[in-house]
Amino acid sequence: MKGELHHKNEAVWKSLSKEARDFIQALLQVNPKNRLSASEALQHPWLELHSKGGLKAKDLSGALASLKKFSGFTKIKQGMLGFFVQNMLSQRELNELAQQFKDLDKDGSGALSPQEVRQALKEI
Repeated sequence: MKGELHHKNEAVWKSLSKEARDFIQALLQVNPKNRLSASEALQHPWLELHSKGGLKAKDLSGALASLKKFSGFTKIKQGMLGFFVQNMLSQRELNELAQQFKDLDKDGSGALSPQEVRQALKEI
């Protein structure tokens, strides 16, 4: 909350690529004006490397572990977890998940309200 990023395991942090460290630091800026927007994050060199198959497995696992430790489901965390899910599923699986979400999102708002979740649970 103070904007001070402390690495409990400095060796793991240093083992990440320069691009991965920069990406994480850019997303964890306290001041929203200094933080990457979603569109800027998608154009970050670290993600560019991924799209070209240039990421190391340790970058992905280290970044995912860091996100799991990051407290609270902020919009950034939700977006990053979504990124990892999207890159671990096939296009068919993504299409199925998207359709299931649309089926649950009765009002078409793009977000599930507590009422929509309750209704889905009742139906299940």
